[in-house]
Amino acid sequence: MSSFVSISAGRSHLLALTSSGRSFASPISSSANSHGQLGLRKALLPSPGSPNSIKEVQFEPTAARSPFAKSEPAIRIVSPKAQTAGLSEEAQWEESIRFCDKLFEIPSLKGVHVGQLVAGERTSYARTKSQGRVLAWGANEYGQMGLGPAFTLQYVTVPTEVVLSRAYSSGTATECTNIAAGGDLVYFTVENTKNVHGQAPDVTVDLLAAGMGQFGSLGNNMYTQSQPSPVRVRNVSGLKEYDEATKRTRPLAPKAISASPTNHAVVVMGSADDGTKSSKDGAKTGGDVLLWGCNADYQLGLGRRSNVALPTPLPVDSFVGGYDVDETWGRLLTRQRQVNVVRNLEGKAVCKNKTVEQAVVAGWGCTAVYWKVAP
Repeated sequence: MSSFVSISAGRSHLLALTSSGRSFASPISSSANSHGQLGLRKALLPSPGSPNSIKEVQFEPTAARSPFAKSEPAIRIVSPKAQTAGLSEEAQWEESIRFCDKLFEIPSLKGVHVGQLVAGERTSYARTKSQGRVLAWGANEYGQMGLGPAFTLQYVTVPTEVVLSRAYSSGTATECTNIAAGGDLVYFTVENTKNVHGQAPDVTVDLLAAGMGQFGSLGNNMYTQSQPSPVRVRNVSGLKEYDEATKRTRPLAPKAISASPTNHAVVVMGSADDGTKSSKDGAKTGGDVLLWGCNADYQLGLGRRSNVALPTPLPVDSFVGGYDVDETWGRLLTRQRQVNVVRNLEGKAVCKNKTVEQAVVAGWGCTAVYWKVAP
């Protein structure tokens, strides 16, 4: 029996994934399929007039109703009668969707074993369980689907494969291991293997970004408004480290990444030394924390308000009020520790004798660090 293992929400749509790899979607508002991001064309919802009756609601993409709206040189004239009727219908849909309590399986993904399902603001992404292939559908005005410059459609209603191997030379095998999306941006963690005759395979891990990089959110030291081809995020891609246990170099990959809906991102780098080095208070150190992107609300925590186009470590002197950090390293590193009792925000004990670790999340105009139970 399968169960739901992840939920991801965009501005107006919600995606859910089961343990068996089935993909589901649910509308949150009448704009849930404005760019085809819902993956559904219709859904059965409670009728606004009678909660006990069911109404079939059509979710036609808004862009499909007027495909030339943005290309027309003058303002389009809409008759008052048609405009009033449209508003009335939208109001009915909104009342109906407000009480939507069901998830609907995405028809085009039936039979596809999905390992990760992620919702951007108006775009959706799926990563297959095997081979790590990426599918995307929804809005594409800023190239946030990552389909390349030759793909100029403003929206796509059918899951379409994102060919990440185009970012590498021929003969390089690529596999996406993680997807993070927020706003009109997407980040792909890609493991690429290059086979050289007579030598061991060269394995590296890159973080690729696509979409709206006006505020430096692409992390490539550029402020590009539209980026349809995934580019490498500098300072966190192609890194390697020496592993004392195996006496070999190994790729240094991002352990976790969080993208905010307001154009900034934070990444926690993994390391072979995670959980092995102890700080002065006994807690074990984890990975480096790096941030970049929009900084209009000081959400990067760097003490200044300018945007940053490169992943930048977070200095510990940014923290005040005795926050639980170790000043030994001069920058913020996540930490791990063993605790006897784990309590929730209400102070109730939920489990005992667990390892907890710090996690970093990029939110709406802010960044937060919190403790969670380690997997």
